[in-house]
Amino acid sequence: MRDHGLCQHCKLERCITVADMVHHRFPVRSHWHLRLVLSNLVSLCNSCHAKIDHGKIGG
Repeated sequence: MRDHGLCQHCKLERCITVADMVHHRFPVRSHWHLRLVLSNLVSLCNSCHAKIDHGKIGG
């Protein structure tokens, strides 16, 4: 709801794309307590999510 169902990375590039997943900036496996904290979540499309370096904290 916060991101209106739009990919936030695409939005920065002035492109409107439906977000079909939510990315955890800090991984759930090492930051379980942040799993539902809104500031740790970002709406992304599948394409943008695939481009993220998931080994990098805050990626």
